[in-house]
Amino acid sequence: MSLKNLTAAIAVVGLIASLPASALASKASKTDRDRDGLSNKVEKRLGTNARRADTDRDKLKDGVEVRLGTNPLVKDSDKDGVSDGREVAAGTDPCSDDANEVRGAVASVGADSVTITKRDATTVTLTVNSATKLRIPDTDGSGTVTLADLKAGDKVKAHTSATDPTLAVSISVKGDYKKGEEVEGTASAVGDSSLTVTKEGGASATLTVNADTKLRAPDRDGNGKITLADILVGDKVEAYLSATDPTLALSIKVEVEGTKVVGTVASVGPDSVTITLANATQTKVTVNSATKLRIPAADGTPTGTLADLKVGDAVKAKTVPGAEGTTLALCLSSGAFASDRGHDHGENDDEDDDHSANQVGQYNENERSGDRHGGRGRGR
Repeated sequence: MSLKNLTAAIAVVGLIASLPASALASKASKTDRDRDGLSNKVEKRLGTNARRADTDRDKLKDGVEVRLGTNPLVKDSDKDGVSDGREVAAGTDPCSDDANEVRGAVASVGADSVTITKRDATTVTLTVNSATKLRIPDTDGSGTVTLADLKAGDKVKAHTSATDPTLAVSISVKGDYKKGEEVEGTASAVGDSSLTVTKEGGASATLTVNADTKLRAPDRDGNGKITLADILVGDKVEAYLSATDPTLALSIKVEVEGTKVVGTVASVGPDSVTITLANATQTKVTVNSATKLRIPAADGTPTGTLADLKVGDAVKAKTVPGAEGTTLALCLSSGAFASDRGHDHGENDDEDDDHSANQVGQYNENERSGDRHGGRGRGR
């Protein structure tokens, strides 16, 4: 759907006039299930996902995209190679593919700058700092992408700051990136350095995982470090591939949905809680150091531990499959905190899938935040 048609579609149903409160019922979960600023009715008409705040995963909520004029169904509205979210964060125009853009071939590389020869044969020298996003191959195999990985002759595309046209916000080496950019599906096999993903149509892809690969998943063993061992067969995953090697995963994220468990405490172990459900059946959930607990302590604050739980206490948990057939609690609350909507762990609690991952999952060690798909930062 084009931006023009998208805007027209909203206007036709009378739901865009600065998006009134009735359409942007972000505080009412029944009318705005994913709390993205668009009502479920609007999302149905637009074709966006009413259970995902950021349908196209560009780091902008659907409601924000409608206000900005970008397409909530397309990650890169202007097709300039930089996602809408990154453009907004960098201060560039996500609706224009010409603004603040430099294309050409690398002429020379300095310690903190790169000179690019444009198509018209003119040159421009751009400054590169620690905030510049580099989407380039790790050609020296150091495990960290730097300017040293750029070579004279590389075809690149750079975006510059809206306030300083000599400062590079991002630099990417042009390659066959989009062809194999994203793989979504179900983890069907996990090896020591590989992950096989079965896609929706039944085709499978085996991805190589190395020290540069950024992993985001529940910390299933609770050791504070995310590895391939934290990804289980059956997990829904999203992977981004290398620009130069379509079998190499730059990043892999487990799509954390979770199952809501509500009941009363039947028994408490040193690292587990057995919960009696409304139908009188019981389920045992494991708790590790990554589990977010909201248990009343003696002073009434939500800082309690499992030792503060008592048989009969009302509890609520959000769980995922754990290692060796266990059930892992991503978060667990009890008492008054189990009914606190602000900390509800229900299935519609997440503003997007990242919310759950941020609670108990994490990027693998040494990853720098901000650039999920680039090569910046070292992996596990």
